[in-house]
Amino acid sequence: MRARLIALPLAALVAIAPAAAAERSTVSHQVESGGLVRMYSLHVPPALGPEPAPLVLVFHGGGGNGPGTERLTRFSALADRERFLVAYPEGIGRKLERRARDLAVTGPS
Repeated sequence: MRARLIALPLAALVAIAPAAAAERSTVSHQVESGGLVRMYSLHVPPALGPEPAPLVLVFHGGGGNGPGTERLTRFSALADRERFLVAYPEGIGRKLERRARDLAVTGPS
């Protein structure tokens, strides 16, 4: 059920991604789901046209993040070659919650 709550807003955003053809790259987005603001990066290949395209979700392990996973896995380069969208969602867990709490108290560094 939780995955469906995240996938539906993400699918809606992906559906309009081809309309933003001027900037084809990896861009950070956020969506609210289950009372949490969830962050993700979405890569849209430069050659992707207006037709529907597959979406691949690439998850990082504990301690990782979306941009690091994009660099490590090179899925964006594969997506450019094979013409599919790639989303790199950020996890939620103790480390992220602690960072959010620290930012609320001290502000960004």
